[in-house]
Amino acid sequence: MIACILKVLEDYMNKAGIIILNYNNWEDTIECINGCSNIKYPHIIIVVDNCSTDESYRQLSERLAHNIILLQTKTNLGYAGGNNVGIDCALKNGCSFICVLNNDTLIQEDFLTPCIEVLNRNPNIAFIGPTLIDYRTGLVQSTGGNVNLKRGLASQINNNKRYEDVPKYVKCDYICGACIICNKETIEKIGHIPESYFLFFEETEWCYRAAKYGLTNICLGDTKIVHKGSASIDKTKGLNGYLMCRNRVAFVRRNLDSRVMSYLFYISLICKNIIRFLLGRNDAIDNIKAYYDGWHKKVNTRRYPFIVINE
Repeated sequence: MIACILKVLEDYMNKAGIIILNYNNWEDTIECINGCSNIKYPHIIIVVDNCSTDESYRQLSERLAHNIILLQTKTNLGYAGGNNVGIDCALKNGCSFICVLNNDTLIQEDFLTPCIEVLNRNPNIAFIGPTLIDYRTGLVQSTGGNVNLKRGLASQINNNKRYEDVPKYVKCDYICGACIICNKETIEKIGHIPESYFLFFEETEWCYRAAKYGLTNICLGDTKIVHKGSASIDKTKGLNGYLMCRNRVAFVRRNLDSRVMSYLFYISLICKNIIRFLLGRNDAIDNIKAYYDGWHKKVNTRRYPFIVINE
């Protein structure tokens, strides 16, 4: 009897907080939560509605089970800011592990338990995640990614391979933002998700920090989730391209140790796009403006007044 009570207490103390961010897409959020019933590891689910402009908050309020925590931000804080609200809530609720999970994922198996088991066996691992399977093709979307910091490029590992061909452990520079898992000690050491990007590159930097602390990141090749891929960003014209260009420069500026090398990288991008402009590429000027914003810690608030960054 005492052993059973101690086991319940241990599970409670070591529970995971699953943070699911919602923005104008409550149907996917509900489907994602339903899939979480496959997860056996003790957990709580925290849904953060990132100031949706549709009826998401009302729908979620009416449909979510009483044991699911529902929060709402006062403004759209972006990927990092919204998830950080959920992370803080999880830590306040005594969670020992954090799982940031996109609402556009389908959970068909218990991915969380094997990830936490690996974390517990390997204190040198900062971040871990399952293999992402592309919803449309059934092929591997990502087993994490690697970073070429001097060029500001991030590449997906094992992209478009068959799931059966992926190794069991894949060491990587970063875990894809659709599903990232860590323990609370990692957050205490590395900090929360950086809020300097709004969208794109924030999870890259979060995981990339691990190397500075002598830690590693691992993707598990023998457990998976399906990633549909959100279309919400495509609804705002030009936002995808703007943030990719802006944040590419911001990522290099913030993480490359050599100021000279980062400056040369920035100038080379400007020069390449001047040439592209002279060759008639219509997007070149927009790219240059986005690079400028990334270098000078700015955002185009006239065109995108909703973007919130916190340098």
